[in-house]
Amino acid sequence: MPAWKKPLPVESGETKPFWDACREGRFLIQRCRTCGKYQYHYRGFCSHCWTGKIEDVEASGRGRVWSYTVVHRTRMPGFQEEVPYVVALVELDEGVKVLSNIINCAPERVNIGLSVQLTFVRADATWNIPMFEPA
Repeated sequence: MPAWKKPLPVESGETKPFWDACREGRFLIQRCRTCGKYQYHYRGFCSHCWTGKIEDVEASGRGRVWSYTVVHRTRMPGFQEEVPYVVALVELDEGVKVLSNIINCAPERVNIGLSVQLTFVRADATWNIPMFEPA
């Protein structure tokens, strides 16, 4: 894989457990202990009932493409070298939707309903970036 030229995530105190898990090759979502619903993006409260009683859950990493687009043109440094590329909304088996890239697949092969699985791309010595590839 070529050297990473894209922006890197910004870690905060709230998202540190998520990024630490990514460094270990695990993808965390959260479940509310009050209402039982799952959520993603990682945050300090339940986005459904607003309680602070949430727990980390390791996601299965399996899901399906819910929607997608193929980017053919961009002037954004770090991305323009990779066109065309796929940006997809992936619905995980746990029911949450994750915006990410579909990699290791020709863009014309991606379709709504495509089974995908989580993978990590090593950006540098510190960052593992979660993405998806065909299952």
